[in-house]
Amino acid sequence: MAMHFLRTAEYRDICRADIAKLSDLGIIHALAEVRWDSVDMQRCPDPSCESFKSHYWRQHRNQWRCRDCGRDFSVTSGTPFAYHKKSLRDILNGMFSFCVTANGISTIELAADLGMTDKSAWYLMGKLREVLVRTRPVDITDGIVQADGGWFGGKRRDANKHGSGLHTEQRETAIREKIEGAPSGRQRRKKHMMPGGKENARRRKRRRCVEVVRELHREPGKGARRTIVSVALSEHEKYMISFIRKYVPDGALIMTDESGAFTPLSNWYEHKCVVHSREYVNDEGTNDNQAESYFSRLRRAEYGVHHQYTPLHLFEYAQETAWREDCRRQSLKTKLIGLLKSTLTLGKANVYRGYWQGNRLKDEVLNC
Repeated sequence: MAMHFLRTAEYRDICRADIAKLSDLGIIHALAEVRWDSVDMQRCPDPSCESFKSHYWRQHRNQWRCRDCGRDFSVTSGTPFAYHKKSLRDILNGMFSFCVTANGISTIELAADLGMTDKSAWYLMGKLREVLVRTRPVDITDGIVQADGGWFGGKRRDANKHGSGLHTEQRETAIREKIEGAPSGRQRRKKHMMPGGKENARRRKRRRCVEVVRELHREPGKGARRTIVSVALSEHEKYMISFIRKYVPDGALIMTDESGAFTPLSNWYEHKCVVHSREYVNDEGTNDNQAESYFSRLRRAEYGVHHQYTPLHLFEYAQETAWREDCRRQSLKTKLIGLLKSTLTLGKANVYRGYWQGNRLKDEVLNC
């Protein structure tokens, strides 16, 4: 039996001890090489200059002075980590923790790991998620596509004394009697879907549908190679069709489940569906297992790591999970360098710049 990729030496091509061995100047050189593809040459971050040459090194400030415009800049100037207060070592260790975990890392755990407050850890994680959102893929080029929708957030709370302590058959009987004793169909549904009354009715309003399309790898057996996600109010036809039409070109082969939201897809695509109430894969091989794999990872992160998703930040968590799915067969060093490259070449943060001064998301991101 073949060894799982995460157990191989190919995956473990970098560890935290390798970061600990770097000096402060060594970390600056490593980041400079990732950002400018050179240790000796730097590009001035001033938009009116952008001079790319060997600039003056200011040793006591760990900065460069531009030979042309005279501006002082560091390896993080003009990036989401510009004007950072935490050391570059803490930032690099935080990014390593972000990459090494399969389902994500909680801010409390990261704060304890790096010796910082949970607010600082949340701020660091938020900037990394913003990088992933702004650098996410924007289209599906070719190949077979799988699409689906799943509900997240607004976890319901089980009712008190709802057959607790009873055997399975006794509990089912108690639930059935409780439902059948309701005076109307609407109240029966309310008791069945939302045990706990008003509290769960309030929680249900925070539920959102995460939409996903995944392009399968060209080589069979390697899963998906590209993932695009969005958040909608429901798994309705108007949301799912507009989302798929936005990112998938006409004529592609799309596999979905039997949901009625995907019925009109045959007008533009070669549409195949699998009836999940009967099977996961039909005789022709039609399935949406890669979409379900994405939802499985996102749900494990919700229940086991973050414990809840709020509508305001759900899209960020959904995109983080999409990145983890797309990078699941990459080594740790490849993932870390790729994340560093995206961070250091993106520009300044939009959402998490001046976060504690009030510059933050005001509305949730829907139908993006």
